[in-house]
This record gives sequence, structure tokens and C-alpha cells, in this order.
Amino acid sequence: MESGMNGRLAFNLMLLAVAAYFVWSAIGYEPAARRIPMLIGIVVLVLQAWVTLREQLKPQTVPAEGHFPPGEWRGVVAMSGWMALFFALFTVLGTLVAIFAFIFLFLVSGRRLAWWGAGALAGALAGGIWLVFVKLMRFELYPGLFFGGTLPPL
Repeated sequence: MESGMNGRLAFNLMLLAVAAYFVWSAIGYEPAARRIPMLIGIVVLVLQAWVTLREQLKPQTVPAEGHFPPGEWRGVVAMSGWMALFFALFTVLGTLVAIFAFIFLFLVSGRRLAWWGAGALAGALAGGIWLVFVKLMRFELYPGLFFGGTLPPL
């Protein structure tokens, strides 16, 4: 096992921190409202811990004198940037707007779909989430700081 920190370990540790924060912030909810977030958060936390541990224990394919493969850092930085963008959008604009904006930007930026197709797909996904959580389950989604939401206390 390599003693230094590589990009994958840093990324996995960041995902662990996000899952831990999700569980920690759900503790502040009322008992009825915390069940689902706690369940999801604990499952994600355990699975991410398992992935992180498995990644660290697997035999290294990179020679000891080398770090990680050339170009791997670009992927780690890009994925971390997309995650940071989503969390910023989520915090400022709320759940539905963040989901729409993130999916739209991701699909348009890589020219995966035309702008109208990306907008339709992002709208359908955000609309589906709204229908399931807000209308069917009567669950209040986070509105974002811009629309009157507050951050959980640290």
C-alpha cells in the first residue's frame, strides 16, 4: 500500500466527508423527518467507506517510484469541480433548480446533447423529483439560500 495520498484517495475521502455531513445534518431534523435522510446517509457512508478501504487495500498497479498514471489528476480535478459546482448550486439555489442546472450544464458542456435536449432531460428529471417528493410524498425540498433557505448549524 502506498503511504502518500493520491488523487483517488483524496476524492474518496471527500465523498466520505460529504456522506458524514449528510448524516450529521439529518440529526437536527425532527424524528419523523430524519428517518429517510439518516437511512440513506448511513447506507451511503458505509458503502463509501467500503469503497475507500477496498481501493486502498488492492494491489498497486503503479510502480513504487511513480505516482499515479499521467492525466489521472485531470479526471480527479474535473470530477471534484463538478461536485463542488453541484454543492454550490444546491446551497444557493436549492434542490430542484440545482438538479436542473447541474444536469443541463453537464450535458451541454461535453456536447453530449444539444441544448434543447439537455434542457428537456434536465427538466424531466427535476420535474420527476418534484412530483415524487413534493406532490406524492409531501416532502419539503431544500429551497436554497436565494429562496429563503438556511444552512444547518455547524
